[in-house]
Amino acid sequence: MNRSPSRRAGALAFGAAGLLLSIALGETVDPASFARPPASSGVETWWHWMDGRISKDGLARDLDSMKAQGIQRATITLVGFSTGSTSPVALGTPEFLDAIRFTASEAQKRGITLGLTAGPGWSGAGGPWIPVEQSMKRVVFSSLTVDGGHEGTVHLPALPTNAGWARDTYVLAWPDDRLPSRMSRSSRVLNGDQPQTASALFDANPSTVMASAAQTGSKTWRITFSFPEGHRADRALIWLQSSIWMKSQPLTLSIRADGRTISEEEIQLSKLEDPITISFPQVTAQAYELEIRLPEKASFHAGQFALREAEFLSAGEPPQWDSAFRDLGSQISDSAGPLSIPAAASLTPTAHDIPVDKVVDLTSLRSGDSITWHAPPGRWRIVRFGYTTTSQKINPAPPGGAGYESDKMSAAATELQYRSYITPLLEAAGPENRSTFTLLMADSWESGMQNWCTDFPEQFQRRRGYDIIPWMPALAGATVGSAQETLRFFNDFRETISDLVTENYYEKLRQLAHADRLTFAAEFAFAGPRLDAFRMTRALDVPMEELWSDWKDGKPPAIPDGTITQTVFANAAQVCGKRIFGYELFTSLRGDWRRTPGDFSFVGDLALLNGMNQATLHSMMHQPDERKPGLTLQGFGQHFQRHNTWWTLARDWLSELTRKQYIFQNSSVFHDILVYYGDTLPRSEINLSKFVLPENAQPLFIDHDTLRNRISVKDGRLQLDNQGDFACLILPGSTMFSSGCALRVDTLQRLGELVNAGAVLIGQPPLRTPGLLDFREEDAKLAAISAHLWNSLAENTVEPHRVGKGFVYRTNQVADVLAKSGYQPALRSTPSESRRNVKFCRLLAQDRDTYFLFNPNEDSASFVCDVADPEGRMPERWDPADGSTAPLPVFRHHAGRTIFPVDIPGKSSVFIVLRTVAAPPWISTHPQDLSLSGLDGILFQERSPSRWTATSTKHESLSLKPAEGAVVTLDFPAPRILPLSAPWRLRFVQLDGQPQVTLAEPASWTTLPEEKYRNYSGLVLYETSLDIPADFLKGAGRVMLDLGEVGKACRLAINGRNAGTLWRKPWQVSVERFLTPGANAISIEVVNTWYNRLMADQALPASERTTWTSWPRLKDWLAENAGPEQSGLLAPVKLVAYPGIEIPAAP
Repeated sequence: MNRSPSRRAGALAFGAAGLLLSIALGETVDPASFARPPASSGVETWWHWMDGRISKDGLARDLDSMKAQGIQRATITLVGFSTGSTSPVALGTPEFLDAIRFTASEAQKRGITLGLTAGPGWSGAGGPWIPVEQSMKRVVFSSLTVDGGHEGTVHLPALPTNAGWARDTYVLAWPDDRLPSRMSRSSRVLNGDQPQTASALFDANPSTVMASAAQTGSKTWRITFSFPEGHRADRALIWLQSSIWMKSQPLTLSIRADGRTISEEEIQLSKLEDPITISFPQVTAQAYELEIRLPEKASFHAGQFALREAEFLSAGEPPQWDSAFRDLGSQISDSAGPLSIPAAASLTPTAHDIPVDKVVDLTSLRSGDSITWHAPPGRWRIVRFGYTTTSQKINPAPPGGAGYESDKMSAAATELQYRSYITPLLEAAGPENRSTFTLLMADSWESGMQNWCTDFPEQFQRRRGYDIIPWMPALAGATVGSAQETLRFFNDFRETISDLVTENYYEKLRQLAHADRLTFAAEFAFAGPRLDAFRMTRALDVPMEELWSDWKDGKPPAIPDGTITQTVFANAAQVCGKRIFGYELFTSLRGDWRRTPGDFSFVGDLALLNGMNQATLHSMMHQPDERKPGLTLQGFGQHFQRHNTWWTLARDWLSELTRKQYIFQNSSVFHDILVYYGDTLPRSEINLSKFVLPENAQPLFIDHDTLRNRISVKDGRLQLDNQGDFACLILPGSTMFSSGCALRVDTLQRLGELVNAGAVLIGQPPLRTPGLLDFREEDAKLAAISAHLWNSLAENTVEPHRVGKGFVYRTNQVADVLAKSGYQPALRSTPSESRRNVKFCRLLAQDRDTYFLFNPNEDSASFVCDVADPEGRMPERWDPADGSTAPLPVFRHHAGRTIFPVDIPGKSSVFIVLRTVAAPPWISTHPQDLSLSGLDGILFQERSPSRWTATSTKHESLSLKPAEGAVVTLDFPAPRILPLSAPWRLRFVQLDGQPQVTLAEPASWTTLPEEKYRNYSGLVLYETSLDIPADFLKGAGRVMLDLGEVGKACRLAINGRNAGTLWRKPWQVSVERFLTPGANAISIEVVNTWYNRLMADQALPASERTTWTSWPRLKDWLAENAGPEQSGLLAPVKLVAYPGIEIPAAP
């Protein structure tokens, strides 16, 4: 029987709806390359250089450790956290540039390539070379009200400024019938214990603030308002500004009247980013105290908190800031959270709406800080608009790197940044080492919001087709025209920001990088401006996301129930033809010293399931000296660095991840449903959770450009680039107008064309267009097309409206709709016992069909998988843990699908590859009383053609039905057990002289009496010998070395050959290929973590300690834990041989 795989030419035939994108394969995926993948598929790492602590010896040792563990590229990132460096090597100095040259030379010798971030720090791009004029900018304004009916000269209040810098743009006026705030009668305000002017808190201007006077480190901030004549109130409007990153934590807001508490609420900090109203029983008091208390583990620090507005109101009294829009701060401030967008509380017109023709441009009348104007009768608000710097600085800045963030909407500022930072570093490398630098990387956007640039009005006019001036009052909280019109303006405003950032920052950086022969990568701007993910992806060579291994509570991410699908950003990468989709992996807020890959490696599988395929470890710290565990990135990230105890064991694990990346990078992720990305911004507001999809459906988001130019219909099925087979297109809608979908006219026209050609469209009819220009005419066109497509369909019905050859459904029950057409998912699976079901990703290529299967359970589990395979191919198991490949002898074909059992270790993954037309399987059917999931723990081995043996590690007997012949019952002999009873020699590798200890049987070295052993952190070599009788191995189909329990990881060698690395239970490894009858040498390198030594050192005087780390949480972390960590081999070790039995041949 010929089981050797053969390559197939031509396009893959699809057995279920799906997509095969054309991808440029670097090389054919085959078992040999899977076992030893090319370096291009290798794992990368951040390489953080901290506080100018740089040494050539340390750089060389870091590179040696990267080479030893298989790191293929390191991206240098300069950061600063004030770790007490007394002689830092500052950015730009001759010593620093020499270190760059040395690093490039040494990396080149080792075959490691290097990357550079777009600037020092990790917040974005900038530095001391960026003047305030080319820093990030935001809109500011000042205002006053006047009574009209006569000519007069008024003094314009100064613009709010940051860094003492601002520029004027316009002076506008519009009717305003608001009354002055009663708060102005307050005689004084105490900010903490400091008297201050309070007018900034009720001036209808969130750009003017009262900064917190709470003492650094305190948890309470009090603001007291005094009213000698008394002040009546039944509610308070509060608007807080905060630069704290973790905005999900709650704070307590208390209000007291004359010392009596009248309100106390716990409020999530993010909710205070918008104005909130707190009601209480009406009271009249002479003093109102507002108290803000932070949670237990937080404290006030300079510049982190300020009040934008605070008013105590009564009855129907409107606040001075009375905008109809929530989240307006995101349009006029640099501090808004990443998900907030302005939305009208109601689209109902009000008397306060300002007609567009009532906005008067007074800019030409301004002379300095005053204006002379004959105002028409009535009360008018005069607003002076301008812009200032956001004051965002590089963070965390290294020595010599502090300075402003560059203007991300200015190509000139981006080029200045590149020429001032990147160019000198490339030149410092020297022509002989220049090719070592291959990557420019823009880290995650952590530089706040920007909403203006010097030519913004001109750019807005050119891109949106109308003048921004009459709509500027919306940026001061006014409703212009109507709430609906103002919302449209805001969408156009955001679209313009998105265009300018994408073009002048990301596209400009790529242009500059390519001129220097660099690949350009960037992480998506989650915490920045609202960008179009598809357009940003097209601006990059390598788009990136980040995936955290834990959050602030220290817990790893939960593995979701149900189907895991790729992110919108991964979809964008695939649709835009980006073969590599990178990800910052294992980012952490509590990356402590007790963790190993056994605790968090499964996060890498989640990343792959989400569509990412190129890991950059977060993070490796440059270690300038041999103090251990050494420098850390504050509390961020896991400790991937040469001073960590387990780092020398990492190569096998990183090789496993590399094999996974190799398959993913040379494949295209399968999808079977299309989803439209949307026409409003932010597009990420789309929410597929409202739709009930078929189980294991794989949606693919597409954008407007793709819909218009690359989607077609063939035989009633949607295709992308004339390939694939998509069951339907979902129109998820938007929340721009609170209800209903906003869509462009040409988008709906194209959807209509596709439906007419035979496509299935599912979703709600759009009600409005998103833009302001000619919106009434555009809405009318949209309504006509919508009526044609949806006709009079009732909402939430699975009955279709036929349009041409296709159908339109007005429902969210996608599964019910597709069930009518016989839809089948790519994979169906059943877990053994009560286990969680397998998570999967289907991968397609011209020569194969691959299923990536991840077991979400803690322990090993078996699954029966049923996959689309109309060609009837033979499934092969490709194991990334060791690079082995083997056909699955147990499978069957039925109705265009292949069914097979597979056993997967806990929180681990395997590939099942379909690439050859199958020879007759050994087992094609099975009795009704035997579930295929009962085959877990069974090893089938082909000893010669048509001669098979079976070995069981779990079953005493098993009944099978061969492809031909009768049912066969297999009775498995009991396993043979051989304890490793010889003494064990323990060698403490990191102690001076590598002292040895002999133990009669394995035990934790924390039980040894000597302090240097008991509190030891590092690697201990366990060695013993084992005499194996010849009959012990005879006939054994599998021999397992069972270590029982290990603290905390180990690497095994048998007779001098690497037998693998173990990071988590079960602490067992298959070793039959390494053993021989007679004497065998067993060597096990066991590592614990730094915890024991760090804990012991805390009780010693500083002069006697053997450890040192910059990790700021060390004392708190040690206090949270108790007792030593058990270390070493913790249980008896044994060999277990499972005899194989020959399966009788069919008669």
